[in-house]
Amino acid sequence: MSTTEARSDGASGLDARREQLRATLPIGRVVGPADIAALAVHLMADTAVTGATFDIDGGQQLVER
Repeated sequence: MSTTEARSDGASGLDARREQLRATLPIGRVVGPADIAALAVHLMADTAVTGATFDIDGGQQLVER
């Protein structure tokens, strides 16, 4: 298998996984950099938050496996 074939297979596998996530996640899309940035801005703007864990997973924890 050539490097190009490996990249192609990997890309198609990644695209398939993203499509699967879009179909099953409650928000209907894959989380992206803008979602992470929005949380970062929120945390910087809200001085009352002093310790918390935030899961940016599009609701994946709510989906039964």
